[in-house]
Amino acid sequence: RVAAAALAMEAGEAAWACETVETRSFGFGVDLDGLPEGWSTSRGHLVLPVEAHRSMIYGLVMPLPQGQAHASIVLKDPVLDSEPALAPASGAAREETPGVAAWADEEAEDAARSKARRDALGRVLRAYLPTFLHAIGGDAGLQRAVPSPRSSWVKMVGAPQLSALGGRVA
Repeated sequence: RVAAAALAMEAGEAAWACETVETRSFGFGVDLDGLPEGWSTSRGHLVLPVEAHRSMIYGLVMPLPQGQAHASIVLKDPVLDSEPALAPASGAAREETPGVAAWADEEAEDAARSKARRDALGRVLRAYLPTFLHAIGGDAGLQRAVPSPRSSWVKMVGAPQLSALGGRVA
């Protein structure tokens, strides 16, 4: 967004307005050595909770080459009501760069916060997605869970243009 605005100004084009929109979901990813026994290696798997909880959590398990897999758990903000430890970290990174997720760097994160986050994730998975917890290898899989940031995108504001510099930057 910043680069496109700078290029537009350099080329003498009128500035265009946009805002950064951030989703109300976030998650965790886990690299797996393989899929659980009996799961197809030729397609991805969507793991859903009972109907009443589908608006706040779901899991995806995707097979990768060489027999590996990747699992992603997507959590929506309502889960934070019962498990606030899962919240993305806040701080200078978010304030200095709006729209950029501010999860604490895993190496720099203090051990207590990391443990609290994994314990909270375990409680949520046991309650809502036990099949997903099994797919990632139970508690051992939780130890390998890496936070994923909130997604964001640029939304055009005002004029209905979707690009700058005659379409060279979108």
